[in-house]
Amino acid sequence: MPDDRMFQEAVQAIQEGQTERAKDLLTRLLKTDQKNPDYWLYLSAVVDTPSEKIFCLESVLKIDPANQAARRGMILLGALPPDDTIQPVAPARRKWTAELIDEDLPKGKLARLMRNPVVRLATILIVGLAVVGLVVLGISIRPQLSGMIQLRVTGTARSVSEFLPSATATVPSPTPKVRSPTPTFSGTYPPLWTTLQATYTPTPRYVNTPHPIQEAYSIAMRRFDQGNYAEMILFMEQAIREDPNSADLHYYLGEAYRQMGEMSKALDAYQKAIQVNSGFAPAYVRRAQLQLLLTPQARVEQDFDRAIALDPGLAEAYLERAAYYAGIEDYARALQDLETLEALNPNDPRLYARRAQVYLSQGDVDAALEQAQKAYDLDLTLLPVYRIQAEAYLANKQPLLAFEKIDIYLRYVSDDPKAYLIQGLAAIQINKQEAAFKAMDKALALDSRLPEAYRYRGLLYLELGEGQKAVNDLIEAQRFQPNSFDINLELGRALLVARRYGDAFNQMSAVENLVKDDKQRAALYYWRGQVLEAGQNPRAAERDYQRLLDLPEGAAEAEWLEFARARLLVLNPPTATPTLTATPSLTPTVTLTPTPTPTLTGTPTRTPLPSLTPTASRTLPPSLTPTISRTPTPTLTEAASRTPTRTATSAAATRTTTRTATRTPTRTP
Repeated sequence: MPDDRMFQEAVQAIQEGQTERAKDLLTRLLKTDQKNPDYWLYLSAVVDTPSEKIFCLESVLKIDPANQAARRGMILLGALPPDDTIQPVAPARRKWTAELIDEDLPKGKLARLMRNPVVRLATILIVGLAVVGLVVLGISIRPQLSGMIQLRVTGTARSVSEFLPSATATVPSPTPKVRSPTPTFSGTYPPLWTTLQATYTPTPRYVNTPHPIQEAYSIAMRRFDQGNYAEMILFMEQAIREDPNSADLHYYLGEAYRQMGEMSKALDAYQKAIQVNSGFAPAYVRRAQLQLLLTPQARVEQDFDRAIALDPGLAEAYLERAAYYAGIEDYARALQDLETLEALNPNDPRLYARRAQVYLSQGDVDAALEQAQKAYDLDLTLLPVYRIQAEAYLANKQPLLAFEKIDIYLRYVSDDPKAYLIQGLAAIQINKQEAAFKAMDKALALDSRLPEAYRYRGLLYLELGEGQKAVNDLIEAQRFQPNSFDINLELGRALLVARRYGDAFNQMSAVENLVKDDKQRAALYYWRGQVLEAGQNPRAAERDYQRLLDLPEGAAEAEWLEFARARLLVLNPPTATPTLTATPSLTPTVTLTPTPTPTLTGTPTRTPLPSLTPTASRTLPPSLTPTISRTPTPTLTEAASRTPTRTATSAAATRTTTRTATRTPTRTP
């Protein structure tokens, strides 16, 4: 059977000296079967204190009153008077002397002589006297010879540290820190309190009532203080069986389950405490907390109000109600509760930590830092303060300080996904990409429904040019926040980097419906223009770039405006200033060649142009059919009779007109 196998493993662990493992196995066995005397008997061998051993042995005798081993243990611990009827455990007998094999005996005369104890003693005394005499002789002799060098200290003695490199010299503290005894911890880092010169007084328990089964209760609370919640539950359940009408027993049982993360069992225990005693205020506070944890939209004011009505001095109630009000963005009532608590106990560091969190939620970073520092000064071991400081430093654009604070927090709290998110954001801002990836991965491993972690990990991939990985993460982020303008825009950017231009354009078109102001509109035009240009749609890209430039001043970043102007110059280069020379690419230029008539003297002089009488014709000859374009150049031809022809270039040939015509002039001699 599995229990038998586990029990054998526990016994073997005891034999091998693995007490912690044996204790864990036996505790698990007792959770399944508390009526087995062997489990209690062996557990008595591995618990720490005599009172715990006595409790375990008493449990054995309750189950098996005739158990001789348990009674013997009780007598040895002084819990029972001596009993002559109980036989002591027979001592284990060993064969202390054994016959030596003949060849193992000493062979030489000296060896046989030294076997005599008298001879050995005399030899030791002689050797000891000789050593003492040599020492005394060496001390008494002074250097007498003239050639012997004698070393003397002259002048001021110099410290050895003076001869060491100054860069490595260490200045000792004038007041040495002494911790006695020095505790040893199994974790990677010692608790924060071990680094302090002062010792903080722990907050007393709300109630510490004596109970009929005092021993089980005491052991349970010691285990609770040690963080050994599994054993605490075991002993507390036994105490509850003996005294089921004590609300505090059920309450502390719920506390152990809460620390172990078993929230449903914890909630049942708090509910049982309220059923047993409806005036037990702390149970209402914890019930409200767990209801919020299990159902974030739950309305729990009634439980907090009831707790404060029962005990107006219960600090925990004010702290948690303030946190609840801050969660529903009722910051005024949250701060009012904290003011009430400050009047009750101004030295409670949790008060200032909670107030810092409220100010941070309001966006008042300076006030948050001030309150967090007050909490830190009052109690350096209050871990939530380190996380709040990290958040505030991050919001105040001090990522290096934020990274240092959250690193201290995460040394001791390894199950807070939002703390890893803060660490990742700080790492991004100080260019520690590897640390940022690790932090985001850890955050998502603890909480796979954390959209911010998906988003910023996607942006890390985007920065590295890994478009498809960025798309995958940003789609997850969009799933949790479908109406986020930033996430949807970043998804479009990721699709652009992944070269999925059609999907990128569709995504950008959807983003347009989420635009709320000119800054968001500027971001849309800037990125959608690039998507359109990459997708071979330059005219549409040109329109988006121009829209970006047309936005009111201050809406777009200066870099975006500069980029848009540069792209417009590429997509639509400026047209040259129009001149009288026609553009060759549109219509070929035809040169006007009139044929003038020379004078009778044969001297070729320029004669005035004759009046032109055009011959109107709707249908032009096929060879002279003009090409209608934006800037056509007309073709004019003059014909002269009885005269030799001479080619001349007319300035009118370069004139630009809107249509082409053919004229046939005649000249009268």
